Order: sequence, then structure tokens, then C-alpha cells
Amino acid sequence: MARITFSKSLKYLLFFGLGILIFYFVYRGQDPAEIWTGIKEFKIEWILLSLVFSFISHIVRALRWRMLIQPLGYSPGVINTFFAVLIMYLANFAFPRLGEISRCGVLTKYEKIPFAPQIGTVVTERIVDVLILILILLGVVFLQFDLITGFLENNRSRIGFDSPLIYSWKFWLVLFAVFLLVGLVIYYNRQKILSHPWINKVIELLKKFMMGLFSIRKIKRPGLFVFYSFVIYGCYFLMTYSVLLGYGPTREMGAMAAFSLLAMGSIGMMIPVQGGIGSYHFFVIETLLVLGLAKSDGQLVAIVLHGSTTIFMIFIGLIALLALPIVNRKTS
Repeated sequence: MARITFSKSLKYLLFFGLGILIFYFVYRGQDPAEIWTGIKEFKIEWILLSLVFSFISHIVRALRWRMLIQPLGYSPGVINTFFAVLIMYLANFAFPRLGEISRCGVLTKYEKIPFAPQIGTVVTERIVDVLILILILLGVVFLQFDLITGFLENNRSRIGFDSPLIYSWKFWLVLFAVFLLVGLVIYYNRQKILSHPWINKVIELLKKFMMGLFSIRKIKRPGLFVFYSFVIYGCYFLMTYSVLLGYGPTREMGAMAAFSLLAMGSIGMMIPVQGGIGSYHFFVIETLLVLGLAKSDGQLVAIVLHGSTTIFMIFIGLIALLALPIVNRKTS
């Protein structure tokens, strides 16, 4: 048990350290007093409006997730599902991807829904989210191709495009040989592997997981599910656009800039660091830089976008965590 705890602690420190390192990299040399002075130039009413859209997106995400669970034969309460989503975001600030486990644990405890099928629904949700993000990225490529090329050109060395290794045929040959060797070892020992009792347990869990994964095929109102999916990302867009409208240097940048920030910022949030710290800031700052905004202004926008949402999510996540046992005291 101690070994597992140490392992988890080490991973936490590594991910957190990576986020802090990226954050330091993008803000090094900046005077904290000047940053705070710049933050105060944002209109508070636009920040609050951004948080309203954030809150709506979480409600809709809970409703959408509930649609995936219902084909499994369970109908969790809207409040419990909503609180589970809020706790998911809170947990993700503690450890990357922990939130997905935490929200399933909430419904297992308070709604008596088996854990493994829930994980399948979560994966289905994420696949849908990735597909929508791909559509958004394609939209940015189509509508603002210069943004993508400018971003890549400005960050060639940082993302490895200047590394001679990726252009070496020997590197790809060795990589292919390693994958082939591992595949052959597994194939020729498949009977022994499949007969192991632990593997049988894993297979049973996978079957339950697949039930949840394919629950999307049995949802009663697929059109509503698609609608919810686009509403979620519509709220994300409006969250971003509201912050841009609340700051003088970005007020006239337009909706397309917000659309681009949504796409590129989402990539930053996918990097496994706590709450996207550092990685989100990097992608937002570099995107705004390509769009013609001064780097100092881009740094302020990134801090306000990420910081306001982070503080808000921690606040309402803690409320959800405290309210759950109270709401369910009769069934606990």
C-alpha cells in the first residue's frame, strides 16, 4: 500500500512540477505587481458572464452524461450527476484524470451504479469531445490557416520539429521493430496469458466497460445528445469571448479570435498537468501572439481565462463535495 501511495505521490509531483515549469517558462521575467495591475483592467462584469457560461456548460455536461448512463438500466438523479461532474473538475486540479474516476465513484456510492460500465460511458464522452475538438481545429485550419502555420513556425524547436531524429528512417525502423517484437511475444504466448486468473478478471471488467462504451447506441434521443454536445462547446466559446470583450486590447479582436483560442487552448488542457496549468497558458499566449496581440497582453488574457475558471471550479466543486452527503442523507 505504501508503495502505491508513494507512486501516486511521485506522479503528482512530476505532473505538478511539469505544469509549474511550463508556467515559469511563459511568465519568466514578468513583474507580479505589473501583472496584477493589468488584471485589474479587465471588466468584472464580463468575467462574471464568462463564469455563468461555465456553470451552464457543467449542467449540460451532467445531463449529457446521464443520457449515456440510462441505457445501462439506471437513472441517476440530476443533482447527484451534476455534483459528480463538479467534483470531477475539482479532483482534476489535484491529479490529472483523477476526476473521471471520482465522478464515477460518486454515482457508485450514492446511486448504486456499477463502476466499470460508468467508466465506459466516460470514455464515450471523451471520444465525442475529441471528435468535436477535431471539428473545431479543422474549422480553424480552414478559416485561419495562417494561424496554424504561424504557431508552428514560432514553436518549431519547442515541439520537436527541428529534431533530426524524426527525419531519420533508422529511428522509425527501430520503433517498428520494437512494436513488432512485442506483438509477436504476446501472440505466441496468448494461451498462457489468457488463462491467467488476473487476465480473466480484466476481461470481465472490460466486458462491463464495453457495455458503458457502447451505451451511446441505445440512447433514446440521439439528437438531444448531439445538441447537448454542441451546447457545451458553445458555452466554452462564449466563456472565452466574454473575457476578450472585457479587456481593452482584445475587445475588437472578434469572435474568430475566441474560436481560435478555444481550439488551441483545448489542446493545452489535454496535456496531463493539473488543471492545464502552464500548458493552457502557453497555447493561449502563443495563439494571441500570432493573432497580433502583444505578448504581455496575451499573458494577462491567459491568466484571467484560466485563473477565473480555476477559482470558480474549486469553489463550486468544494460546495458540491460538502453538499453531496447532505442531499443524500436519507439514502446514505
